[in-house]
Amino acid sequence: MRRLRPLFLGLLLSGEVLAAGDAPRLARLEAPREEEARPPVNRGARILAEAGVGGLAAVSGALVLGLGSAGLCEVSGWGGEWDCLGVGLLGGGAGLLAGYGLGVWGTGEALGGDGRLWATLLGMGLGVGLGVPLVQDTHGASPFVLGAVGGLLGYELSQSEAPEAVALTRPRLVPVVSFSKQGGLLGLSGRF
Repeated sequence: MRRLRPLFLGLLLSGEVLAAGDAPRLARLEAPREEEARPPVNRGARILAEAGVGGLAAVSGALVLGLGSAGLCEVSGWGGEWDCLGVGLLGGGAGLLAGYGLGVWGTGEALGGDGRLWATLLGMGLGVGLGVPLVQDTHGASPFVLGAVGGLLGYELSQSEAPEAVALTRPRLVPVVSFSKQGGLLGLSGRF
């Protein structure tokens, strides 16, 4: 029995050490720490950060997917160099759209937003879809601009509602439209 005493003591101590190693993890699960709660970031600053990081992510995505798809086309021998240029442009466009949407959503989430990824991508798609016919008229980059604005609007408009007590204290403006025989009325009604 004397020879087994160190073994039992070792097993007992190893169990205590393992339990002590789990203590911080268990404490983290039980109660949130004070330093994790950050004040929300100003909405204007968050939108600027979303646009900036989304733009960087869009350029990165366009380069990676554009060059990757063109290189894959060249290596696999799917077509000539002009065919691979089209594949590269298509991959770059997909990388541009996916990169911007993920950049806007990820930055918004990191800065305390609560928008939806699907709404960001949907807004971007609608913006690009509305901008494509305008390219002929404006001779500019309207699909990219409208896609960027649509992505930001999609994310910001899909935010969760504030609690009712907070929502009642915020100022609210509502557009008002009225028609009569003498003409129309357009204005704003609000609660301050």
